[in-house]
Amino acid sequence: NHLAMAPSTFGWWAGYLSHAHSIQLPILPAPVPMPWCKLLPIDDERYEFHDVYARRVWRGGRIDSSDARARCDEYVRNCSTTLERSAERCAVIAP
Repeated sequence: NHLAMAPSTFGWWAGYLSHAHSIQLPILPAPVPMPWCKLLPIDDERYEFHDVYARRVWRGGRIDSSDARARCDEYVRNCSTTLERSAERCAVIAP
Protein backbone atom coordinates (compact mmCIF):
# COMPACT_ATOMS: atom_id res chain seq x y z
CA ASN A 1 0.00 0.00 0.00
CA HIS A 2 2.96 2.34 0.50
CA LEU A 3 5.98 3.00 -1.67
CA ALA A 4 9.16 4.92 -0.88
CA MET A 5 10.94 5.44 -4.15
CA ALA A 6 14.39 6.51 -5.20
CA PRO A 7 14.79 9.56 -7.43
CA SER A 8 15.58 7.59 -10.57
CA THR A 9 13.85 6.54 -13.75
CA PHE A 10 13.45 3.02 -12.36
CA GLY A 11 11.84 4.44 -9.22
CA TRP A 12 9.66 6.74 -11.33
CA TRP A 13 8.28 3.79 -13.30
CA ALA A 14 7.72 1.82 -10.09
CA GLY A 15 5.62 4.67 -8.71
CA TYR A 16 3.79 5.35 -11.96
CA LEU A 17 2.79 1.74 -12.50
CA SER A 18 2.05 0.90 -8.87
CA HIS A 19 -1.29 0.68 -7.14
CA ALA A 20 0.18 2.09 -3.92
CA HIS A 21 -2.02 4.38 -1.85
CA SER A 22 0.89 6.62 -0.87
CA ILE A 23 4.18 7.24 -2.64
CA GLN A 24 7.07 9.05 -0.95
CA LEU A 25 9.61 10.75 -3.21
CA PRO A 26 12.68 12.73 -2.08
CA ILE A 27 13.75 15.89 -3.86
CA LEU A 28 17.52 16.02 -3.54
CA PRO A 29 20.23 18.44 -4.64
CA ALA A 30 22.26 16.62 -7.27
CA PRO A 31 23.49 17.10 -10.81
CA VAL A 32 20.95 15.36 -13.04
CA PRO A 33 21.67 14.76 -16.75
CA MET A 34 17.97 14.61 -17.69
CA PRO A 35 14.83 16.70 -17.13
CA TRP A 36 13.96 14.77 -13.95
CA CYS A 37 11.90 17.58 -12.39
CA LYS A 38 9.47 17.64 -15.30
CA LEU A 39 8.62 14.00 -14.53
CA LEU A 40 7.35 14.75 -11.02
CA PRO A 41 3.67 13.75 -11.02
CA ILE A 42 2.48 16.82 -9.12
CA ASP A 43 -1.16 16.19 -10.04
CA ASP A 44 -1.25 12.70 -8.49
CA GLU A 45 -2.66 12.81 -4.94
CA ARG A 46 -0.83 9.64 -3.92
CA TYR A 47 2.55 11.42 -3.96
CA GLU A 48 4.34 13.24 -1.18
CA PHE A 49 7.49 15.11 -2.21
CA HIS A 50 10.08 15.52 0.54
CA ASP A 51 12.84 18.13 0.61
CA VAL A 52 14.82 16.73 3.54
CA TYR A 53 17.24 19.68 3.63
CA ALA A 54 14.58 22.39 3.83
CA ARG A 55 12.28 20.11 5.86
CA ARG A 56 9.40 20.73 3.49
CA VAL A 57 6.76 18.32 2.25
CA TRP A 58 4.40 18.88 -0.66
CA ARG A 59 1.44 16.67 -1.45
CA GLY A 60 0.54 15.90 -5.05
CA GLY A 61 -2.76 17.17 -6.40
CA ARG A 62 -2.67 20.40 -4.40
CA ILE A 63 -2.01 23.95 -5.52
CA ASP A 64 1.37 24.13 -3.78
CA SER A 65 2.58 20.84 -5.29
CA SER A 66 4.05 22.81 -8.20
CA ASP A 67 6.41 24.27 -5.56
CA ALA A 68 7.96 20.79 -5.33
CA ARG A 69 8.80 20.94 -9.03
CA ALA A 70 10.15 24.48 -8.64
CA ARG A 71 12.40 23.36 -5.74
CA CYS A 72 13.64 20.44 -7.80
CA ASP A 73 14.41 22.79 -10.70
CA GLU A 74 16.26 25.10 -8.31
CA TYR A 75 18.42 22.25 -7.03
CA VAL A 76 19.24 21.08 -10.57
CA ARG A 77 19.96 24.62 -11.79
CA ASN A 78 22.29 25.38 -8.86
CA CYS A 79 24.13 22.08 -8.81
CA SER A 80 27.12 21.81 -11.08
CA THR A 81 27.32 18.97 -13.56
CA THR A 82 30.92 18.28 -12.54
CA LEU A 83 31.33 15.95 -9.61
CA GLU A 84 34.13 17.93 -7.96
CA ARG A 85 31.98 21.05 -7.61
CA SER A 86 28.51 19.54 -7.22
CA ALA A 87 28.75 18.83 -3.49
CA GLU A 88 30.07 22.32 -2.81
CA ARG A 89 27.43 24.11 -4.89
CA CYS A 90 24.54 21.94 -3.71
CA ALA A 91 25.51 22.38 -0.05
CA VAL A 92 25.24 26.15 -0.47
CA ILE A 93 21.57 26.01 -1.44
CA ALA A 94 20.54 23.45 1.15
CA PRO A 95 19.59 25.23 4.41
